[in-house]
Amino acid sequence: MPGKRPELPSDVVEMLGGPDAAPVVIAVSGGSDSVALTRMMSEARKGGKLPALVLAHLNHRIRGEEATEDAEFVRTLAETLGLPMRTGEIDVPSAARRRRISLEHAARECRYEFLKDTAVSLGARWVALGHTADDQAETVLFNLLRGSGIHGLAGMPVSRPIEPGSPVRIVRPLLGAARGELIEYLGLSGQTYRTDHTNLDTTCTRNRIRHELIPALEAAWPGVRAELGTFARALGELDSLLDTRACEWLARRASPPAPPAPPSADPVEVPLADLQAIEEPMLSYVLRRLITRTLGDLRRIDEVHVRMIAELVAGGATGSSLDLPRGLIVRRGYDRLCFERGERKVPKGGGEVVRKAGWTVPEVPAPVELETPGSTRWGAWVFTTTVLDGSDVRKELADSDAPEVASAPGRPEQDATTAMRTFIEWLRKTDPSGVEYMDQDRIGAATLAVRGRVAGDRFTPLGAPGQTKLKDFFIRRKIPQAGRDHVPLIVAEGRVLLVVGLGIADGVALTEDTRRILKIRSIREDGNSSEERKP
Repeated sequence: MPGKRPELPSDVVEMLGGPDAAPVVIAVSGGSDSVALTRMMSEARKGGKLPALVLAHLNHRIRGEEATEDAEFVRTLAETLGLPMRTGEIDVPSAARRRRISLEHAARECRYEFLKDTAVSLGARWVALGHTADDQAETVLFNLLRGSGIHGLAGMPVSRPIEPGSPVRIVRPLLGAARGELIEYLGLSGQTYRTDHTNLDTTCTRNRIRHELIPALEAAWPGVRAELGTFARALGELDSLLDTRACEWLARRASPPAPPAPPSADPVEVPLADLQAIEEPMLSYVLRRLITRTLGDLRRIDEVHVRMIAELVAGGATGSSLDLPRGLIVRRGYDRLCFERGERKVPKGGGEVVRKAGWTVPEVPAPVELETPGSTRWGAWVFTTTVLDGSDVRKELADSDAPEVASAPGRPEQDATTAMRTFIEWLRKTDPSGVEYMDQDRIGAATLAVRGRVAGDRFTPLGAPGQTKLKDFFIRRKIPQAGRDHVPLIVAEGRVLLVVGLGIADGVALTEDTRRILKIRSIREDGNSSEERKP
């Protein structure tokens, strides 16, 4: 029997104004959520409940012909419903490289910029997005797994400014609706929609949450999506209250006084003693507001960056500073904490030494193929690789401090398993300097390369439950930002297998079933000396 027909919330309808209000922009990708939103708002418009509607579609130039077909689908939808449409096209991969951020972040930034510009050009005050209860559940779980605080666990609000200080606001009318209900509604309406096949790739954390984690939770606890939505709304109220209090606190203590709209052209300073007197979670909200005053918004600023600033407040040395994304520099003075925006420059070609947020760094070497077996040079680094089999493992053990297990009795299969088990235990105990061991068969036949980091790199540290951004991994390991480009990475088809000096990926770790091992010795040569990096 068909479920209840989804409806626009009455408070959202009231928020958008009547038929004579300013037009509303609807962001339409062509997927089920945005198509359902479009049809529902079109029906409400015909019923005299909403103002004029304009569809907006952006081609990100990521998915080739599929993206072109998406645009044509949305154009047909607009014609069918008799609605005007605005389109745009942005080379998001190029934007990601230019901004030195991941493809996902670049797509989001470009999309919001397009929607804001479209709304401003039309005199619209609202941009409607098709996020659903499923998206809210995914966001809350994603932020929970990343270690977010109250701000992240509050999920997505129903409404907020599209950017700080902007008169254009976004609204999410479907945040209380389940995706399944919307798909059923489209089926009953005879309305088709597009499917973005990249959303089916479960190597991406958010997709894995959508297709694996949430269904498992729903099977064990029916209604968990709705419960996560209720949880997010409750934390959203607390998040709003704390943010309001933070604004009030800064109005009394920050110097200079708050500008009409961020960002501030001048450094923003706050007395250290006043910050040190604040307890969490209030301190984090004050720090976020200071960041917003400096940068204009919180794009690319994660919970880990806020925690780093909090640590600087609590115990940093006078004169110490943090170099954070988007050129944000936070310095601790004798009695004040200063936030300012510095110019970020990247290395130029030809080996030229350049400035980058106050650091002097040489050009990052170009990627090179890793000789396996053999020796490979990358900048000041030399990598020597060897492939070991069972007898080689026993020799490694015989040369170690555990020679008694190198000749364990029993069948050959038992010998190999016993030797490998003992070898893994030896590695855990000794953590040998300047050398790493990976399962050659788990790596596969892919060509290995040595390179520096690139935008979008992700890494699954040994023993970690899932992927993390390489940037966040460096931050947690307290690697200075100016040096991160020069940390060598061993990669296979874009997959980071080894962050030299910091560890291997969980997916290539040795197990009792390992039979071939790739041994990589890393040496950094400084002048006439050689320094082995300890993981």
